[in-house]
Amino acid sequence: INFYSDLFYEIFKSFKLSGKIVFKNTNTLELFEKIQSIKKVSNFSDDLCYDIAPILFEILCNLARNHNTLVNVSKTAKLVKNYIDENIYFNIKIEDAAEKLNLSKAHIIREFTKNYGISPYNYLIEQKIAIAKKMLILHNMNVSEISNQLGFEDPNYFSKLFKKKVGVSPLQYRKSKISNCD
Repeated sequence: INFYSDLFYEIFKSFKLSGKIVFKNTNTLELFEKIQSIKKVSNFSDDLCYDIAPILFEILCNLARNHNTLVNVSKTAKLVKNYIDENIYFNIKIEDAAEKLNLSKAHIIREFTKNYGISPYNYLIEQKIAIAKKMLILHNMNVSEISNQLGFEDPNYFSKLFKKKVGVSPLQYRKSKISNCD
């Protein structure tokens, strides 16, 4: 999405986001999809701008929150996050990170949660679900293959977890996203 606005330029400056090009792990995909869906049903008009502006502001708030949070993250939390991100396609457990980093499981959970506002396990699951969503849309893999690719031992567990987190089964998710693209 490309746009220019003096207002948003000033907001970027005040949130200390000026000059940034890449923002990692911002959890804003749904907001961008919302903008895309609004744009698909509307031609350019002032009303379209009024509909999109609050969503853009929410995206900016998420970027700023994420950026400002990362500035003060402890070394332990960063190490755990890196371990999770590097091993996202494997069946890892927090105990694995604790052993690898030579830290206690309780310390890892406490530090990660304090710094990122989410437990390491929930972060791991969120990341796997986000990747699964992309795989369901972009690849013609079946649910078992995706489950296996993401390190889940049981495709049924993966499907139940996906439905719990997303609200629909993996196949329903794929069908809804693919039918929206037509």
